[in-house]
Amino acid sequence: REARELEATLVAHLHALGANGLWGAFEAPSGEGTREMALATLAAWAAAHPSAVSRKAALQALHKMAQAWLPDAANGELGEKVPGFCQFASDVIVRECCVSAVLRGDLDVRDAAGAAAVGEAVAFQRLAVERLGPAFANQLRDGLLTASLGLDPSLAAEYVAAVTSTAQTAHRDARAVVARCQKVVQGARPGMRRRPCKR
Repeated sequence: REARELEATLVAHLHALGANGLWGAFEAPSGEGTREMALATLAAWAAAHPSAVSRKAALQALHKMAQAWLPDAANGELGEKVPGFCQFASDVIVRECCVSAVLRGDLDVRDAAGAAAVGEAVAFQRLAVERLGPAFANQLRDGLLTASLGLDPSLAAEYVAAVTSTAQTAHRDARAVVARCQKVVQGARPGMRRRPCKR
């Protein structure tokens, strides 16, 4: 119980730093060690924690970091505030935490806690596509979803469209597409190791 409480406190603290725009200390070279520890811990929890609630909280904190550190080309930001974060967001957070962990079936979209965690994964992918652009969307569709996870190209395209949608029913529609993709991935990759979540 104490370990769970400490986890919750750490995630809440990191989330609060992002919510209040206090990432500056992590961006400085002197904060590199703390930043790397925080990123590695949150990514590990988001990808493999046995609790869906904890995965959701970790993804929320990572989303706050991404809002601060992914360059916003639409507002004239071209360089990275934190060197290497764009690649980390693409290769680790999106690939391992948001896509592979969800589509291998760790999270049940029919369960409230699982659906909430999936919603955070979708929100992170939407932000990543907005900030990293069409090249990243193509990489997500063709490289990860089709080549690595075995989705049909049309279903992969539907997945990308669903996670980037801003329609009023976007969350519900994304959960439905995720559920279909889970069945395909589990059928195409039966040996893929799952880490099912409890509440």
